Amino acid sequence: MKLLSKLMLLLAMSSSTAFADGFSASVGGDYSTGKYGSRESTDVFYMPLSATYDTGAFTYKLTVPWIRVTGTGDITPGGFGGSSSGSSGSVGAFGCAGDSRNGASKPEDDGPCAGTTTSTSTTTIRRRTTESGLGDIVASAGYNLINSEATGFIVDLTGRIKFATASESKGLGSGKADFAVQANVDKNFDGGASISAGLGYKWLGEPRGVSYDNVIFGSLGGGYKFTKMTSVGISYDWATAAVDGATRPQEMSIYASHFINDQYKLSGVIYSGLSDASPDVGGGLTLGSYF
Repeated sequence: MKLLSKLMLLLAMSSSTAFADGFSASVGGDYSTGKYGSRESTDVFYMPLSATYDTGAFTYKLTVPWIRVTGTGDITPGGFGGSSSGSSGSVGAFGCAGDSRNGASKPEDDGPCAGTTTSTSTTTIRRRTTESGLGDIVASAGYNLINSEATGFIVDLTGRIKFATASESKGLGSGKADFAVQANVDKNFDGGASISAGLGYKWLGEPRGVSYDNVIFGSLGGGYKFTKMTSVGISYDWATAAVDGATRPQEMSIYASHFINDQYKLSGVIYSGLSDASPDVGGGLTLGSYF
């Protein structure tokens, strides 16, 4: 799960009035490192540029990322980004519960989310190299099914498409498109506290000679809104393994967001994997602008 997308991947913790109809844009950076069960570590830097349009109950988003991977080629980034675990970028690869209409959503999830990396390790010892370039472009459409001020409940439904724009030959992507749907439920309480849960299903594209299982992913989290401008939170993300017998991705994230003023918001996230299928550690920052 996760980049600025992890980072861009915070749970709903603020007033829904923070996001009115109109355009917003963000740019971020997420760095993660992990061995993923291999001998050598793989380091990923993910920098997404995102544009979002809100109109009524609908939200449309497009993320175009740049990615740099340093490793032996055993691990191929994949998924919908961000550390959740996101979505600063690396954050959130669980389909990720980002961009809630609550206003302080978890860092966005359009990066190489933890748990969706693909291991191609063998017993051959390979030289570490660095490759970089365009990452997988992600498009999403969300619908705000419930947004009740009386009960504090917010329910969002989201569909995502990951286009295979990252170079497969460079090890920057799988070379195949992925699709995902998810539902997020948030509950806001008097005093600034909130809890959230997400559940989704992902269809993974299969490169030649590779067979994947489709993935179920989910998240549980809580947050606290100190002021109208500042929120913090914690999230646990998990997913089923894409390969039979493989380790299930799991990750913990701590994130925060602060509105610098009415136009700009700064978000940050740090995260740690709880299994070999997730990065060991990572973090990211995202700057968003609202028009």
